[in-house]
Amino acid sequence: MAKATVKAAKTGVEQLIIEDFADAATHDDRIKRIVFLIHGIRSAGDWFRVIDMVNTDYGAEYGLEFDIRSLSYSRYSTLPFIFSLGRKKNAAAILEQMRHIMNKASTDVTFDVVAHSNGVKLLSEIALEIPIKFRRIILLGSIAKNQDIFNLRRNIADDSITANSILNDASAGDYLPGIAAALRPDLFEDTGFRGAFNGVTINRFFTFGHGGGLKRAHIEKALMPFLRSGLITKDENASPNTTVWNPAYIRYYLIALLALAVMFFAKI
Repeated sequence: MAKATVKAAKTGVEQLIIEDFADAATHDDRIKRIVFLIHGIRSAGDWFRVIDMVNTDYGAEYGLEFDIRSLSYSRYSTLPFIFSLGRKKNAAAILEQMRHIMNKASTDVTFDVVAHSNGVKLLSEIALEIPIKFRRIILLGSIAKNQDIFNLRRNIADDSITANSILNDASAGDYLPGIAAALRPDLFEDTGFRGAFNGVTINRFFTFGHGGGLKRAHIEKALMPFLRSGLITKDENASPNTTVWNPAYIRYYLIALLALAVMFFAKI
């Protein structure tokens, strides 16, 4: 599987442009489904390798092997993420890669996308500019706002049923979306924990942590059946504890901890 390379654009801003995908594979008449993966700030490599292995197994069992394309963007740490530094540049990089692949694909190819964490936010950032209609969209560990996810309905293929095409796998064990929403309520929402309730999204609730949706067991049992045939397998019926991890409560916790710290150091 080819990798993305980094090249400076004419504007002087670095763009992650895919250059070395094999054209023969892209134009192969057997390739009917391309699946984009958009990773979070730390979930790129391992996730791609696992889903690529599962995809090969599915190809052998069902005679349907997806063309998996992992889209890349600049790696950045927690603080730049919270302060939204480089978000627009990274979203533009994802969009450029999608356009590049779409332009090289045959006209009868259909597209799906699986996004995790910050990848969901970046996907929603470019919803109005994506030149692709997806057959199915899967969100994992989402930190995007409800309205952002609702906007993705514009990117559903005309022959798909909108209400059954956007799947949000949330988890009662995933506290990171709540923390992100507490720190930046203007940008993020805990849709990967509480669910996305906007009339176009199907929610499934699990008990794993933030990266649980990237594990092989979840990919095999929950993601691939949906990508292959639209089958929505049963979730773990894990109702999220919205009291403990509600972003408003998290802000109260942080303020209380800050107050305690000030009192402690004042005594010293």
